[in-house]
Amino acid sequence: MVDRSTLRAAPLQAGFGAALLFAAMAALPTVALAQSAAPAPKPAAPAAAKPAAPKPGEAKPAPAAEGEAAGPAQLQPGQPNPWVKLCSKDGQNRDVCLIAQELRTDEGQVVGSVAVREIAGDPKKILLIAVPPLNLIQPGLRVGIDKGKLEEGKYTICFPNACYAEMAVTDAFIATMKKSTVLVVRTLNMQEKQQPYPFGLAGFKDAYEGPGLDPNAPPPGTGASANQQQLQQELEKRADEARAKLTNQPKP
Repeated sequence: MVDRSTLRAAPLQAGFGAALLFAAMAALPTVALAQSAAPAPKPAAPAAAKPAAPKPGEAKPAPAAEGEAAGPAQLQPGQPNPWVKLCSKDGQNRDVCLIAQELRTDEGQVVGSVAVREIAGDPKKILLIAVPPLNLIQPGLRVGIDKGKLEEGKYTICFPNACYAEMAVTDAFIATMKKSTVLVVRTLNMQEKQQPYPFGLAGFKDAYEGPGLDPNAPPPGTGASANQQQLQQELEKRADEARAKLTNQPKP
């Protein structure tokens, strides 16, 4: 079972989140995203001691609130949240861009992805979402920014490793993402309890408004592996910039 209390945003890598991008860019040529080695697994933590039974006269611990999942995902304060913008041509020679982020545990396991998809000449924008399976499909999922209104997303397809959903978004929704703190995807698990997946929005504005990386165009005279390395270096650079902005903010 994934310990969702340690979820964190991370640069895009191959795996669960890459599958989201492949699905989103189905009209594009198949691409290979950055193939960085998975982090070495951390040593198993010692088993937590069982809580002592309450003494006579002491109140019992309060149970989790109804509809609240145990161990909710939390975004650590001040944590950098790198986004990446990938652009390529579709079969009609239109520019298609994805502004995307993955959510990973501290052990490197990808447990969710979101991506804003834009197609040149098409005013419609789509938020693509990937979450683990074993959620209730019929209710769909909900997406909210900070403490704003929850919007409804519909699942489109599920595979053994992930379920995918889409939600049409407006320019106003994108503008809110640019100036907000966190976008939260909420699903209902098999116990009908909410499971939140938080995606930090620091760095989204810069990625959205900046140039896109083309994973299909290796530099002249180089192979695909060199292009993958270039993509990974760019992701690391953006993560460092986001971290610097957060740590060097002026005191209020």
